[in-house]
Amino acid sequence: MKRGFSLIMAVFFVVLIATLGMMALSFSTSTIKQSSNIYLREQAEVLARSAAEIAIMAMQDHNYSTNCLKNVKVFYPSGGVNAILEAKVSMWYFDRNLTGCSNRILSAIYTLEDRHNIVDNIAMLDISVKSINNSTTEPISLHKRIIQRP
Repeated sequence: MKRGFSLIMAVFFVVLIATLGMMALSFSTSTIKQSSNIYLREQAEVLARSAAEIAIMAMQDHNYSTNCLKNVKVFYPSGGVNAILEAKVSMWYFDRNLTGCSNRILSAIYTLEDRHNIVDNIAMLDISVKSINNSTTEPISLHKRIIQRP
């Protein structure tokens, strides 16, 4: 009777140790996946900020007398096959005096309060960052809207 009880306790102990080992392995793999997803999410947020700054510089350099600047694309780490993230920036304008941007003007209604509000040279940037080329296990998508005066 004593030997049978010892054998049952030994089997129970082995099963317990194996279960704890499997739980530790599962936890470590999920932690690695989670940390890589957090890293890529941070990269997407940094790319969104950088794309906004590049779009503002492009807006400052653009000649609006001929046509309107509508979109800017930025890739990370490069524009080739190795790109992981793509940022698209769409520009919408509040300036009613832009002649080449009639379909990109957001505010086209004049009110009595407009005489106190200066709305020239103001743009809304719609920033969208997405993972491309199936480079990540989980798709990454980030969307921001900011209002800037370039």
